[in-house]
Order: sequence, then C-alpha cells, then structure tokens
Amino acid sequence: TAIFNECLERAAQMDVATLDAQAWEGLATTAEKRADLARAREGFREARDWREKAGQPAAMIARRRDLAMVDFQDGEYLETESELTAILESLGEPTDNRLRVQRYYALVDRATVRRTLGRPEDALADSETAVSLLPDLPILLRRSVAYIGHQMRAKLFLEKFSPLFDPARAEVEAAALDASTPPELRWLPVEIRSQIAFQKADWRVAADLSVEAARLAEQGGLCMVVVYAQLRAAQALVALNDFSGADVLIQPVLEQFRREGHSDILGRAELTAARVRLG
Repeated sequence: TAIFNECLERAAQMDVATLDAQAWEGLATTAEKRADLARAREGFREARDWREKAGQPAAMIARRRDLAMVDFQDGEYLETESELTAILESLGEPTDNRLRVQRYYALVDRATVRRTLGRPEDALADSETAVSLLPDLPILLRRSVAYIGHQMRAKLFLEKFSPLFDPARAEVEAAALDASTPPELRWLPVEIRSQIAFQKADWRVAADLSVEAARLAEQGGLCMVVVYAQLRAAQALVALNDFSGADVLIQPVLEQFRREGHSDILGRAELTAARVRLG
C-alpha cells in the first residue's frame, strides 16, 4: 500500500491522468484480492474516472466492469447484471480490437451473474456469443483471453440441477482450459477438474484437487478463490468421513464468509461445519 500511495503522490505532482489511473488500479486490485470490497470499489471508481479523463475508452470500460463485479461479489446480482447490460449496449459491435475484448469480457461477466441468478440458458447464450468473437481477434490477443470463455462453459455444464448439466461437455471445456490458461492462472483448470470430480462423487480426487487449487490461488493472493476451494475440499472430506481434515479446512471458510457476507455460500459452509460436528 505504501508503494501505491507513493505512486499516487508522484502522479499528482506530474498531473498525468494515466499514472493516476494505474496507481488506483494497483491499489484496487490488491484490495480485491484481500476481499476488501469497499477499498476495491473506491480504487476502481477513481481509476475509471482517470481513464475517462485520459481519453482511454477501453480502459475506462474495463474499470466499469471491475466496479460491476465488485458489486457482484457484494451480492448485488441484479444491479451487476443491469450495469453489464448497459456496458454491452454502449459498446455495440465495435471494430477496435481493444473494445472487442471488452465486449468479450463483459459477456462472460454477465454470464457469470446470470449463472448465479439461476438462468443457465441465458448464461450459456452470453458465453457462446463471447466465444464467437474470438476468431475476429488477433491471434496473440485471442490466446490471452480464450481461457475465460472455456472456464465459464465448463462451470455451466457442471451445475448438477441445471438443464445444461453435462459432465462430458465439461471435460471437453476443461481440456481446452488446460491448453489455453496462462501459467500464472494454473489454479483455474485445477479448480474445474476438482468440480468435475466432485460431481462424479470421486471424493478423494475432488478433495486433493480442491486443496491444490486453493494452494495455487493463495500464491496469487486470491483470497475468495482460496476459501471456495477449501469449502469444496471440506465437503469432499466429509463425504469420506474424514471429519478432522474437514474441520481444519472449514473454520477459515466460516470466518471469511461471516466477515464478508455471501449468505448463500455461508449457509453451505455452516451446513458442512454442522456435519463435521455430528461426525
């Protein structure tokens, strides 16, 4: 934080909008990883305004998306969907590649929200529209973003009580994810494969992969990813009657969700903790 504050001071001295934006983006990203949503929201809002002042529409749209997804993490699902729809309407069908990428990201973001709202068909439609944009992007740019669409499609096919539930199709998307994910995001395909194992009731594999996904995400400072993976690992261990192992994992999960809210996920965590106590 001291480094980011120094960047802000230097940017103010130089009166350079881009440097101001970069400093706020760094601060906001760090806060988001730590699940400090209030600080993240402040940082992304400032960065959005500075990007607009700098005349950088693609970067400004990116910060609008970031703000929307902070609201999503805060449980404001309908508001997030509304903002992402407004972003997509403002983008239209751009010819600039930087704006095309923002349209791709916004579609995947909205698919994430619609999946959470229990509208898997709408989410799949968004993800398929997003994937259809990839061939028009330059090859290096395409390779840098393709994994996001595969991740979303895999998750949609892994929703057990959804009409889209299809583990075989999820396996196909997981293979594509393996091939397209950047090295610094290796937790993504591991997490998806842990979900596949979980849906197959392969509890030992699900537990081991979830723990590995949490380890890799922790290296990247991704607090919320870590606790979601720990919750899945704890649930798998309960199914294996390994209650002591599950207890070690579930306690930090409960602390995190009680602090941050997320009542739907907190309910699942408390149910798992209750099963541990009964075991």
